[in-house]
Amino acid sequence: MMQDSTRTLIKLSEKLYQQGFDILQYFPIITYNNYFRQKQQLTNKPLSNYQNLPLPFGENTLGLLIGNTKNIWPFFKQFCKEFTKENVPQHPFDTFVQSRIENILNTTINTNNNGHNNNYSIYYSHHYNGELREPVIAIQAAADISGLAYYENQSSYLCLHPIYGPWFSLRCLIIFNDLSILDLKNEKNSLLMNLKESNDAIYNAFNFKDSFYDNEIIQIEKRLGLNEETLRKLQNEMKEELDLIFKTSKYSNCNDNVKDNNEYLKWVNFRDIPLKYKKEWTDFKFCKEQILYHYTKEKEVLFQ
Repeated sequence: MMQDSTRTLIKLSEKLYQQGFDILQYFPIITYNNYFRQKQQLTNKPLSNYQNLPLPFGENTLGLLIGNTKNIWPFFKQFCKEFTKENVPQHPFDTFVQSRIENILNTTINTNNNGHNNNYSIYYSHHYNGELREPVIAIQAAADISGLAYYENQSSYLCLHPIYGPWFSLRCLIIFNDLSILDLKNEKNSLLMNLKESNDAIYNAFNFKDSFYDNEIIQIEKRLGLNEETLRKLQNEMKEELDLIFKTSKYSNCNDNVKDNNEYLKWVNFRDIPLKYKKEWTDFKFCKEQILYHYTKEKEVLFQ
């Protein structure tokens, strides 16, 4: 049974990777809930729905965080060829993400007799609940808790990936209802060991920790290769730049559809600041048209 489950997850990971979703991280959902439970004990505020996710397998509930680097852009442009300028979806990238991920899930994980799939729950980063626009998932916190990336929430509110730096995106979290993390915990699982030899990127998706980091400096040094002094310089520079943007920009945040070129470039330059502290991250910056669409949502870019 363990190897059957592992085969399913490896197949799922390979299909996602082949469609441009090249950032994958499995992890125990209990670590996410415990993180917010500890914060709640300090504040005495009730937990929101997005801070207390379902645990169908209790502490052994398995989650998968999905994201992408710049490599997703050709897949998205190919998807857009199915449409004209007149009939392109209102939110084409969100439509692309959902259709691709759900198709992969439904062709990899068994459906029931009615053709429906109740074997997973999915939480998209672009979905919100209610009039208050509460997120369905704190996806940046999930990236930090899972060990995928470091969430710098003191000054920049960016996630920094050990390889890709700030130039990557988080798309969704999947919670499996019929696959347990116990299937992956056995270090002698031969399927995973074979995967290390054939596909190191996907193998790394199965490397997870059982608890989140408590010491910020330790995780920075271990995961990003930045020492404490460098981190403080980076944080100070980003805080100063972000304060300046808020003072001078007519847009409240980078998620607004920033139509003015000078305005969107402020956010691009802000996101580029960490590249000065780790030059290797420069290689993973989005291409020009990808950046333009990301910040402006100008659909003309998709048909050039």
